[in-house]
Amino acid sequence: MTLDKNDLNKIDGIFSRYVKVMDEHFQSQVKPIIEMQQEQGKKIDALFIKVAQNTEDIAVIKILVKQNTKDIGIMKKDIVEMKKDINVTKKDITIMKSDISFIKQDLKQKVDRDEFNSLKKE
Repeated sequence: MTLDKNDLNKIDGIFSRYVKVMDEHFQSQVKPIIEMQQEQGKKIDALFIKVAQNTEDIAVIKILVKQNTKDIGIMKKDIVEMKKDINVTKKDITIMKSDISFIKQDLKQKVDRDEFNSLKKE
């Protein structure tokens, strides 16, 4: 069986249509995958932006934590000093209470003004 030019043209036409149909089928199968990949790319880009923002936030937080740690150290020292001062104040108040008690006792023993005036007139 020999093929003439007309037969070859028919075969070429059939083959061209077959290739077009296969190409359309392939494109229809690949299109959802491409769209899904593009969506995934957008999501990944958004995640990269969030990670970059979080990284910046973490850097700021680290600086703040470092400063807060210093401040807490200073506050601890201040509290120790305040405790010492409170203890001194407690001792001073105890002494003052004792002095006031002594003065009260001393005053009870002294003559009040009315008695003094009456004694003075006599």
